[in-house]
Amino acid sequence: MREMPSRQGRPSGWRRRLLALAAGAAVAGTGTGAAQTAQRAMAARTSAHDSRAAAASGWAVERSGTTASLDAVACGGDGGVPSGFVCWAVGAGGTVLVSFDGGRTWAASHAGGAMLRGVACYRAGTAYDSCLAVGDGGTLLYSLNALSGWTPVGIAPATTRPLNAIACLPGGGRCLAVGDAVAAVGAPATSRSVWHQLSIPGPTGGTCAGGAEACLNGVALASAGQQFVVGGGGAIEAQFDAHGGGWRSQLNLGAGYFTAISCTPGAAPGRGHCLAVGTDPSLAHSRIRFTFDSGATWSAPVAPADGSLPALRGVAVLGGAAAGGPAWAVGDHGTILATADGGRHWTLDQSPTTQDLLAVSCPDRRAPRLICIAVGSGGTIVTLTSRPPGVTTVGACGTLAHPGRYELSTDLSSSGTCLVLDAKGISLDLAGHAVHGSGEGVGSGVQILPVATRAQVTSSLPGATVSGFGTGIEDDAGGADVRGPNLAVSGNVGIGVFLDGAGHPVTGSQVQDVTLNANGRFGIYLQRADRDAVDRNRILGTGIYGIWVQSSSADRLVQNTVQHSGTAGIFLGCSNAGMVEQPGCIPSAHDLVLLSRLVDDGEFGVAIALGSLGGTVEGNLAAGASVDDLEDANPHCGTNRWTDNTGSRNLRVSPTCIG
Repeated sequence: MREMPSRQGRPSGWRRRLLALAAGAAVAGTGTGAAQTAQRAMAARTSAHDSRAAAASGWAVERSGTTASLDAVACGGDGGVPSGFVCWAVGAGGTVLVSFDGGRTWAASHAGGAMLRGVACYRAGTAYDSCLAVGDGGTLLYSLNALSGWTPVGIAPATTRPLNAIACLPGGGRCLAVGDAVAAVGAPATSRSVWHQLSIPGPTGGTCAGGAEACLNGVALASAGQQFVVGGGGAIEAQFDAHGGGWRSQLNLGAGYFTAISCTPGAAPGRGHCLAVGTDPSLAHSRIRFTFDSGATWSAPVAPADGSLPALRGVAVLGGAAAGGPAWAVGDHGTILATADGGRHWTLDQSPTTQDLLAVSCPDRRAPRLICIAVGSGGTIVTLTSRPPGVTTVGACGTLAHPGRYELSTDLSSSGTCLVLDAKGISLDLAGHAVHGSGEGVGSGVQILPVATRAQVTSSLPGATVSGFGTGIEDDAGGADVRGPNLAVSGNVGIGVFLDGAGHPVTGSQVQDVTLNANGRFGIYLQRADRDAVDRNRILGTGIYGIWVQSSSADRLVQNTVQHSGTAGIFLGCSNAGMVEQPGCIPSAHDLVLLSRLVDDGEFGVAIALGSLGGTVEGNLAAGASVDDLEDANPHCGTNRWTDNTGSRNLRVSPTCIG
């Protein structure tokens, strides 16, 4: 339990948080004010010392899918996934969440009813990471990998005391769990491994059996021979014996509570770097301590140096960084602190939440994009991600009027058009975020104006969606690149992606590797768009037409999958009926439909309307249309060429054209 009952008989910090949550909005409003006060005081008192947080795109709230309090988080790799890209969060009611994209999207993996307070992962061989979780009732759970379930692990002698934290060596040769007057150690090769209790000196020099103030809240393994625990009484205990003996007290403030510790091994023995953080007002002079000599001396930071800090709950040194590198601490009211010099100076990061943050993990710096991830009350998850130099972050709908690279820092929503690209050569990275419309069919999620030639819209991280607009992405310019595979344009009332050359020629644009689901009328619509490429897209459940090509020429439609479109998978022409040319419509010409898969579309798989000539339909699989899998309304196919198409049972294409 991260904070012990106060000696004056008042509710402990964690009990007060529960009461505050139950009390509702009035208490939450008080917390917000406290957060603002703390932030103003912090800003006035900290130095201007820079932090590597400046190289990041800022902290952003992610959707966790739960309102349960999350007490711990850990990241690693799994099955060849880069280090730090798979993350786990655990908390109240046995909640376990897993993310396969560095914290952007989360799936539930329930592990039982006990409150889970700690999680740690280690590399089991070279194929995957295994994880351990601890919690109330002496709970100790093991998971082989991110896709397997959780199995209880035995402790000898058995205990029902809460376990608050766990840490492992990177290779899993040794793990240590600590809690309320209890500690256990194991080498978890498999879930059948039995852990053993051990005795760790308490803040008064006795064993951890003397009551609440002997609670151990945090643990860190800097190396096989450097292990640290922190807890009640402002105590820090250390062990330098890889065989399990030799615990000794390094710091005993006699009051206060340390809640977490994070360490990195030093370049030489006795040069380990650790940071410890705490909560109690008795630590108000500084709720942070750091060491560069494996705990021989513990120092308070230069800044801040007074009681301006709120309670701090978690701390993490950036994985893979040298001793003295960046680290982050989190705490009450959404507080996020950053240091670039190992803890001597701290600055206040801008936080996207006022919820209490209870834990933070900053995985190996080789992790793609992810720097840190923090979790807390109310199911709160926030991430700090990196961005390339020269990228401008976007946190609200509006017009991007200057050339350059832009990246979303949060989800966006709008009742009209959200993002307008209004300069040549803009690159927009949705970075795994969602752009939501009102669902009433108004405006575009992203509109590329005619001046914004050579624009790019993509997502460097999974989970990006554009939904709920009249048109998801509208290209009015030419040469735009709308690219997946991390991008979905789904649930728009009219059109998913619209290459609209009605007012300005759209030439040389590309729509590639995009997922388009359940758009109301058209998945991809090309109008007066010439020499454009529509390749490798997945277009599912479109209301009328998967891909519509009207008054366009020499477009390439290659390797697309189109299923369950209401009328046709791919339609080239000008007529809704597919047979009669519309007045004023310029027929399409010389378009290519190659190597695509068109299955179970409503009336037609591939249909060419009267007057659309010179096209090639080759190597496609078309099956399951209710009228014709392949249709050409021109007598004897006109000049269209149909070759090597398979899977069709019902054809309205002259046999002389099939080839």
